[in-house]
Order: sequence, then structure tokens, then C-alpha cells
Amino acid sequence: MALAGFFDLSILPDDSKSTTTNTSIVARALDLGYSAVALDHPHRGLLADSHAPIASSLLLPPSAPLHHRRHPFLQYTRITLSLDSAAACASALAPSAARLLCTYDIVAARPLTQAAFDHLCQATFDHLDIVSIDFSHKLPFRLKLPMLKLALQRGLHLEIAYSPLIADAASRRQAIAEAKLLEEWTKGKNLIISSAAHTASEIRGPYDAINLSSYLLGLSTQRAKAALSVNCRARRLSTSTSTSPPATAVLYDQHGPPDKVLRVAELPAAEIGERDVCVRMLAAPINPSDLNRVEGVYPVRPPLPAAVAGYEGVGQVHALGAAVDSRLLSPGDWVIPSPPSLGTWQTYIVNPATAWHRVRSDVPPQYVATVTVNPLTALRMLCDFVNLAPGDTLVQNGATSIVGQCVIQLAKLHGLHTINIIRDRPGSQEAKDKLKQLGADHVFTESQLDIKNIKSLLGALPEPALGLNCVGGNAASVVLKFLRQGGTMVTYGGMSKKPVTVSTSSFIFKDLSLRGFWLQKWMSSDKAEESRTMIDYLLDLVHEGKLKYEMELTPFSDFHLALDKALGKHGSQPKQVLKF
Repeated sequence: MALAGFFDLSILPDDSKSTTTNTSIVARALDLGYSAVALDHPHRGLLADSHAPIASSLLLPPSAPLHHRRHPFLQYTRITLSLDSAAACASALAPSAARLLCTYDIVAARPLTQAAFDHLCQATFDHLDIVSIDFSHKLPFRLKLPMLKLALQRGLHLEIAYSPLIADAASRRQAIAEAKLLEEWTKGKNLIISSAAHTASEIRGPYDAINLSSYLLGLSTQRAKAALSVNCRARRLSTSTSTSPPATAVLYDQHGPPDKVLRVAELPAAEIGERDVCVRMLAAPINPSDLNRVEGVYPVRPPLPAAVAGYEGVGQVHALGAAVDSRLLSPGDWVIPSPPSLGTWQTYIVNPATAWHRVRSDVPPQYVATVTVNPLTALRMLCDFVNLAPGDTLVQNGATSIVGQCVIQLAKLHGLHTINIIRDRPGSQEAKDKLKQLGADHVFTESQLDIKNIKSLLGALPEPALGLNCVGGNAASVVLKFLRQGGTMVTYGGMSKKPVTVSTSSFIFKDLSLRGFWLQKWMSSDKAEESRTMIDYLLDLVHEGKLKYEMELTPFSDFHLALDKALGKHGSQPKQVLKF
């Protein structure tokens, strides 16, 4: 695979430093002209389960300034294992370690002894991509030509870090002497030049690094350039990887209470067909409809057992099938399942390329993860049922929900007024204030509306032509009281689990219409292109600061805490979004 652009496959972020400090290192690489970096985690000894989350924590937040661009700057995760014996090599890189190794995009090994170096060159390890040789000190082993030939024959890449070449004079002499020998024997084949930078000042621009390698190591300009570009390929970066990494997923084998039947489990690697795309998930929300599916009360349910929960989310392209056009999707692109598909609560997903929609990567991931269900529902209900004109009014209950918050903001953008109804609860005044900051005209609790002449509360606003109901019961009846003659109420949820009750007089004397909206049915009606256009529009609004709503990102490792919050066990909580 020939990858365009320049790569620095070893940048060493400092876990003890602030995100801002680490971001500056990666931003420096971007400014200098690199198109991708690998964030390297050095590790000595065997990996344990406690090390698995390190891979995801190495990735800098997608909201960091370097992401504010249409084309994503690629960040890969890497682990470099320091190994001091043949036995250590065999254990650390054994098939039994694959589950943990595959949580990283690149696996490198650094031999510390002659036995370790020889074993890495001779043995076959399915998950080893790079042999990294530390030239900052005198090598504790000899570089042997027969061993290097074996390594090259097996497709391993050999790495030289240039930071020792620009260190103090003693380190420079030692590094140059031994690195030159590696260059002479390999003739630049499968050679990778990386910075191994701990600070932004240690990174050199691609052409500076090329000149440095040519002058100090004797590499031709062409070979030095290849060492920072086309040679920077590893099995995890391949666009034709045949299998995905093993995934961690939230499963259920039977319907029932979500906190009783959901479990976290490991899934084996999945085959990536020639027209498939493997996506590493970044974030996915816990929606009420997700919980309804688990409970078995939703019309569309996945087959059991071992059903993976979740319906929407955002991920990053990890690998492409051989027949996927890289002009349409490329590793590092942000994508969402479109239309939404079951099974987003897992770390890796393999689906046909046509099932993924590329989206902008310069907005926080929690917004991209949640854009399909709630904001799109709000937009469609404003457009599909009543021909509203600027100055018209609509009324809704459940106004603090994400759909409710989106309705307020989208209505304001279109010159519409909103009457909003919320539950009576502690902190209701704070909730009112937040909704008014979003653009709500009036916000009432249900108890405030327990009066005979409810329309006296409208003031100068016209009677609502459209009502939106996601609660049912008394809250739905209040919406109906507000509606004008010939008005329409659209029901899209039933959070109270109480029926919608309508008086006979409402039908006879007010000629009201009752409709329903189910996004999944709407999207199944050949609306793929239309929905993708609207999703892009909504994300543009997010980017412009015109659409926002409350959410809480919770690490996937704390899934059960996020689930309890979504179930209301911790009182009223923002929308829970899992961060992978």
C-alpha cells in the first residue's frame, strides 16, 4: 500500500502532561506537513487487561484545534514493547496476546538483547509490524546481516528514530555509526524514519528529516523520502486488512430490564470483505429506544441471543476492503451508520461501505454520535405535518429532551415561536432558564397549566398550529388544549407510558388531527440521500454554534454507570453518550 503524504510513526505523548501540551506536539507535526502520526506508548513486559484502555486514551480529543478542518489529520495508536529475551518475545507476541495487541493500530518491538533481536527477526509473529532499534545508546547486541535479511523477507519494518541524531555529540556519533550499518545492509528497504519526539521542538519537518537522513546516514533522497512516506505502512494501517481487531461489545441474550440482561463481552475478529469497511467506534448514545429494544417492547428488535445493543453513533474508518474506492472513504474519516443500524455499542464494526456516511470531523464526537435520531426527528416533524410560516407557533411537551431542545432552536432559526411544557420537579426554574437561553418563548410546568383558560397564557402569540407529544397522559392533553382550530398533534414518544386520551369535543368542535412519527419507518422509505443531506445540514448548524444540547460523555469502561444514569437511578441526568 502506498500511502500519500508524510508520516511520523513515533510521537511519545506524556501522560503526566496536560492535553494542551500533548496537543501542541501533534499540532506541530501537522503544521510541519505531516498527514498522520502514531502516538506511541512504550511498555516493558507482558500486557495485562489494565493496559487495554491505553490505546483509546492516546488519541487526542477530536475537539482539539488540529481537527478543525474538513479532511481529518490521522492519529494512530502504537505500542512499543521492550523485550529482553526470546521467551519474552514469544510471550508478549503470542496469539493469546492478540486481544490486547489489536487494541493498538501498530505493534512495535524493541529488542534489548541479542537473543531478543535474533528471535524477532527469525520467528513469525502475526501482530508484529515494526522492529524499533534504539540507537541513542550503544547497542547491547550486534546487527547481523542474516537476521536482517530474514526480517525483510517476512515483511517486517525496521525503524530508526532521528531524535538521537540531533542530540548531544556523543549520542550523535554512536547513533550515526550503528544506524549507518543498518541502512547499508537494508539499502533502505522497509526502513522507517520516525522522530520519537517527546516535545514539539524535537520534531523536524519531513524535508528536514529527509535531508538529515541523507546527510548523516547516507540514504539517497529517494530512499529517505520513502522512509517517511511509502514505507510507513503497517498491518494496522493497511487499507486491505482482511479481519478487524477483536471487539468489546454490550450484548444481551434475552429481553428484560436493561440493568439485568446487558453484559460486556469480547467478540472475535470479523472478516472484512472486499466491499466492507471496518470502523473503530468513537462514541454512541444511550437512547430510550435502545432500552426499549433490550426490554423487548420496540417494534424492531435484533435476533437473539448475543444481540449487540445500540442504534446510532460515530466512528473512524480503521480499514477498507480491497474493492472500496479510497476517494469515497479513507482510513481516518469520520463516519456514521446511515441509515442507522443495530449494534453500535461495540469498539469495532464491519459493514458494507454503502452503509457508512462520511461526516465532518471538526465538531465534538458526541454531537455526531447523536445527530441521526433526535435532531433529525425534530427537523422532520417541523417540516412534514403542518405548513408553518414565520410567525407561527407550536407547542410541545418533553421540552428538556434532546428533541425538545432541537425543536426550540430549529424553530427559532425558521422564525417560529414555541410554547414548551416540562415536568414539575426540583430545579424546574433552572430548566426553564436554560430553554429560554436556547430561544424558547414560553416555558411552563404541567402544574402551571392546570387552569381553565389555558390560552390566556399565550399573550400576543397566535394559537399553535402544531403540537408535539413525547410524553402521553396528561401532558398530551395539555398540548391538545393549546392547539388552534384544525390543529395537528404529532406523537413521537410515550415516556410516561400512559395513553393519549382525547375528548370527543376536541374532534367535533376543534377538528383536531392526531398523527404519529417514527423515524425508523421514515428512513426506510428510500430516504437515504435526503437524510444524509439533512444530517450534514444539522452538523453544519452545530459547527456554527446554532444547535446545541446537553449531553454527558462517559467512558465505555464505565458502561454500567452510564446505563444507571440513563435509567434514572441517579435522578435527572443529561443524555448519556458512551466514549470508546
